[in-house]
Amino acid sequence: MYIVVNKSGVQGTVLLLLGLALSTVACTPTSSTGVTATRAGGTTAPLAPTATAEKIAKETPVPTAQAQSTATPLPDEELPAGVAQSFSTDFNRRSISFDEILSGGPPKDGIPAIDNPQFVSTANADEWLEELEPVTVFQEQDEVRIYPYQILTWHEIVNDVVGGRPVAVTFCPLCNTAIVFDATVDGMHLDFGTTGHLRYSNLLMYDRQTESWWQQATGQAVIGKFTGEPLSFVAENDTITDEQTGSVWNVLGQAVAGELAGQQLDPVVKVDHFWFSWAAFRPDTRIYQP
Repeated sequence: MYIVVNKSGVQGTVLLLLGLALSTVACTPTSSTGVTATRAGGTTAPLAPTATAEKIAKETPVPTAQAQSTATPLPDEELPAGVAQSFSTDFNRRSISFDEILSGGPPKDGIPAIDNPQFVSTANADEWLEELEPVTVFQEQDEVRIYPYQILTWHEIVNDVVGGRPVAVTFCPLCNTAIVFDATVDGMHLDFGTTGHLRYSNLLMYDRQTESWWQQATGQAVIGKFTGEPLSFVAENDTITDEQTGSVWNVLGQAVAGELAGQQLDPVVKVDHFWFSWAAFRPDTRIYQP
């Protein structure tokens, strides 16, 4: 069900993702070593401990080069524990070493992706969203949707269709990377789940059609049938005011006031990372220094 509203200062439809308490598990931290699952009706039950960011960072191998973009012959290695029983992935086709993969704690789909997202109005969301709370905003044609980090943190992937385009809205809490991908590869509509594993502390997700494994930070398939194939980044928008004309631009890149009112900025890809995550995958990047 979608509740359609117009948000003040934003042209077009704005929808906010609603946490699905009845069909998924909402988790609240209880300590650095475990979480408690809150189910519909308010009952709670302890879940297995998960790896902490500090522990994962210490155990993560330091990469010596950028990830390969195509599948190349690699030496035979032992599979990560349990994956052969859980996945139908073609593990003979890969571009990374299995030694780079760590368990994140939960099993396959232990962090449940959202497949049928429900949305509420901005007025409703004001009751549970703080004014400065981070969210991911995505627009396709005239359809705009908002995905709060407080929901993405516990689900990491939202499989959605926006403006007729299948997309995967992804978030890695350890790396602070929120990225929206076009979910169509070689004409195939993919939907994604969590593998329960990490590489350089970053989410490894898998597509349910071929069970290829994909690196969330880069959008690259690193294991399985699609190894070497990239997912297309879908540009996000931000709020700006230009210094040349003083025109005011909203989060959709539309000038809503000033000399350029009515004009539209062309979006470009922007992704937020923690430094350690970006440096792991793109060590060749040049860094700005004031």
